[in-house]
Parts: sequence; structure tokens; C-alpha cells
Amino acid sequence: MKLTNLYKLVSFNVVVVTTYKRCHTVTTKLTNLC
Repeated sequence: MKLTNLYKLVSFNVVVVTTYKRCHTVTTKLTNLC
């Protein structure tokens, strides 16, 4: 049970980090265009 929860937490963190980086990259590109 604990292992499953840990896996969910890790995968959730990976998704959050990936999404954040993607948004950050898009924001940077938009800022550069302006």
C-alpha cells in the first residue's frame, strides 16, 4: 500500500514539474516575442 502511494506521489510530481517547465518555456518565448 505504501509503495503504491509513493509511486503515485512520484508520478504526480513528475507531471507537475513537466507541466511547469512547459508553461515556463511558453511564457519565456512569449516574453521574447514581446
